Amino acid sequence: MHIASSPSSPTDWTTTQRWYADLLPDFNVFTVSVTNTGAQAGLLIACRNTYDDGTIDTLVGDQSWKTIEQDPPANFQSPLFNDLLNWVDVVDQGVYRTTPWDDAASASFDELALPPVLDFSSSSAQWIWDVNPGSEAADSRAFKYTFSVPQGRVAKYATVIIAADNQHYLYVNGLPANYGASFQDAQRVVVNLAGAPDPDMVLFAVEVLDEGGPGGVIFAAQVVFDDGSSETVESGGEWKTLSATTPVDFMNPSVKDNEWQNAVVVDTTVGSWTAVVPPI
Repeated sequence: MHIASSPSSPTDWTTTQRWYADLLPDFNVFTVSVTNTGAQAGLLIACRNTYDDGTIDTLVGDQSWKTIEQDPPANFQSPLFNDLLNWVDVVDQGVYRTTPWDDAASASFDELALPPVLDFSSSSAQWIWDVNPGSEAADSRAFKYTFSVPQGRVAKYATVIIAADNQHYLYVNGLPANYGASFQDAQRVVVNLAGAPDPDMVLFAVEVLDEGGPGGVIFAAQVVFDDGSSETVESGGEWKTLSATTPVDFMNPSVKDNEWQNAVVVDTTVGSWTAVVPPI
């Protein structure tokens, strides 16, 4: 499965890219085709793999990788391709910030520009509710935000971080994406946006279950496009909500929110929301 291509200008290696891919349950092959336009050549790669039990491991470019000293053969990216014949171990050229890719004397060898990392501390996301919260009885509230995909770009995936007081259910384009049981433990989830029913929009919807007392939700998402660029979606007063128990089908893109009201940015001094633990 083709995930992405980098830009083609000679200095575009100085800007790294971050991508998401669905994995098969048992066996996965990572392949890269690199074109060298002259001078030094190299590949730097790291893959973070997340499993259904919440555990994580990391795959990095090292001497366990294989290469072939010729143009990439046809179908080399196929999991069925035999890489035993004529394929050799790669040459380790050093870790990140190795010369010549960290040569301060050369203007073309600036430090790599890393993709932004999504975090509440670096975002403008705000806690929201249907009213400024006080001592409400236990209840649920629904929140929605429709993100318009810029013309000429295709949304590939979204990284979402979210916390809610007390529990939340996150839906993206009508499909379940994440559950959280405590505002003190923020959740991070990556959602594949390829093949969305409407390629021009992404619908983020959240149901929050308030167990009594102040209720609120805070949300930030980084939507990544096919050209490697990204935009950030953050919770705020432009989100939509209802001052009523959550409708059953509120998360479906076909459900209109014309009669929904704007969310209220809440006074965070009423809760203990500064104690949110950032997601890994």
